[in-house]
Amino acid sequence: MDITSQFFSFCSYPQITLIFISSFITDHLFLFFKLFQSIIELHLLKRMRTEFCCINIMKYLEYTPFDRINAFLDHLNFGEHTIKGSIEAYSCKHTVSDKRLSLSLENEILNYLGNSPDVESVDSSSPVNYLSSRSSRKTLIYLILTLYHMYPDYDFSAVKAHQFFTVETWHGFKQIFDSYMSDASKEWKETDEDTSLLETLHKALDEVINLAECEIYSYDPNSDADPFIEKGALWSYNFFFYNRKLKRVVSFRFSCLSNLLSDGFHMGGIYYDEDGEIFDDMDM
Repeated sequence: MDITSQFFSFCSYPQITLIFISSFITDHLFLFFKLFQSIIELHLLKRMRTEFCCINIMKYLEYTPFDRINAFLDHLNFGEHTIKGSIEAYSCKHTVSDKRLSLSLENEILNYLGNSPDVESVDSSSPVNYLSSRSSRKTLIYLILTLYHMYPDYDFSAVKAHQFFTVETWHGFKQIFDSYMSDASKEWKETDEDTSLLETLHKALDEVINLAECEIYSYDPNSDADPFIEKGALWSYNFFFYNRKLKRVVSFRFSCLSNLLSDGFHMGGIYYDEDGEIFDDMDM
């Protein structure tokens, strides 16, 4: 019996034929939808990668308004402590030199999102919800690229870094500045009676990055993930001013170092050296 005869013989059993056809259609529909899903996922991934590859790469910029501030905050010695500060501007340059880094950060975020619950089921303040926004991801990539430019030998995690960034306001920044930079402001006042240090900083920032259109972020990682911390640091603050329209980021960091802790210090007749060894206060 040939194949055709076998088929018609098989079709003489309606119930079996119906089951066969139904199974055939179900299996092929399943394969079709799986293929369609794979095509959609590949399309979305390609689109997201294209978006991230188009992120401009950070480039250091020199601005005269910052020169005087940087020179003043380079090393303010107040006896027992020293205040240091630095303000830097970064712009975005169309280049592919950091393409590998951008893709690496992007893949880290995508993997994190892929292993996380659905966005609808998580809290609005969670990293998943934040990173699900294309605009938020691009902002995070900009900020991390700035960190990499400042500290090229340090390994920053995109997901972990997000947890250390906090949205700030100028008022919040001003409160921190006034509280912790009072000694520096008094020192500045002695050399410039017309404009305060904060006013000079505000004017310089506005000229370079247009504060009215800026997003302000503070960066406060734990000690293990903080490249800003120096030996003997009593406190340290790091702020980023980001202008989407200008595609420009300004970094401003300032810290206070103990002159006693940085080189070793005396406490109750005991001397602690740089390596942490303890010696009695006696002739060496």
